[in-house]
Amino acid sequence: MRFFTSIAFAGALAGLVLASGARAGSDPDRDPAAVAERCIARIHTIGEAAVTHIVMTTARTVSAIEELLAAGDVEGAQAAARHGAARARRLGRRGIGGIHETAESCIRVIRRLGGDRELVHGVIQAARTTSARIEAAVEECLRRIREALEAAG
Repeated sequence: MRFFTSIAFAGALAGLVLASGARAGSDPDRDPAAVAERCIARIHTIGEAAVTHIVMTTARTVSAIEELLAAGDVEGAQAAARHGAARARRLGRRGIGGIHETAESCIRVIRRLGGDRELVHGVIQAARTTSARIEAAVEECLRRIREALEAAG
């Protein structure tokens, strides 16, 4: 639950900090390249957090499935699989949503500051590649869950 809150907070905070910094007049906050650099770093941080939580969900879910199957509780294993898969998908959606919110806020600030297309493209590219890493983590989680269930036969 903390991850969900932190992603929503991060998106809102990025917009507020960047926008207020742009008005404050301090040099780094008025430099579109510095803003883009901070945005890209924030996007990567959000992505790393999402992937970490998905990997943890995968490990816990696979472990629970294996324990339940070892105890002969196939229905419990299937329920754990559904729960883990839903959680991984939810974490992925929230992480990608946070990335997109952050990127959109950053792009607005960069444009407002007169930043060029290359800076905007850098933020967009960071958002795309980081979102793809999250999507790959979700797919890997789902694959491992399926494999753990298939072990039951």
